[in-house]
Amino acid sequence: MSDFAKDKITSPLSIIILVVFIFTAFNLFVFDIMVVEGHSMEPTIKPGQLIFIYRLEYGFLIPFLNKYIVLWNKPKKDEIVVLKSPEEGKVVVKRCITVSGDNVFLIGDNKSKSIDSRFYGFVSIYSLLGKVIGF
Repeated sequence: MSDFAKDKITSPLSIIILVVFIFTAFNLFVFDIMVVEGHSMEPTIKPGQLIFIYRLEYGFLIPFLNKYIVLWNKPKKDEIVVLKSPEEGKVVVKRCITVSGDNVFLIGDNKSKSIDSRFYGFVSIYSLLGKVIGF
C-alpha cells in the first residue's frame, strides 16, 4: 500500500467517517435506543425513560421498510416488544400476552391508558420491530 493510501485511511476524518458508518449500521440492524413517550407501559416503563431494543431477536429486519427478510424467532409470553402501531401508526411499546401462529396479542401494562390488541386485535409478528432488552 502506498504512503498516500495509508495517510488517507488513517486520517482523522476517515476514522470519524468509519466510526459513524459502523455506529449507524449497528443502530439500524442490531440495537436501537428509544425514548418512551406514552403512559401505556407504566409503572414498568415511564414516559421519558430510555429503552434498549434488540432488532435481531425475531429475525432480520430491513430498516425503513420494517419488513423481515427472515423470521427465526417468535416472542414469548410477557416479553416487552416494540412495533409500529396498526391503530396510531407510530412506534409503541407493548407486552406480549399470547402468541397464536404468526400473530401476537399485545397489551400495555397501564390498561386504562393503553391502545392495544384489546382495540385492534391480534398483530402480525412481522410488524414487530424488536424486543426490549433493557430500560
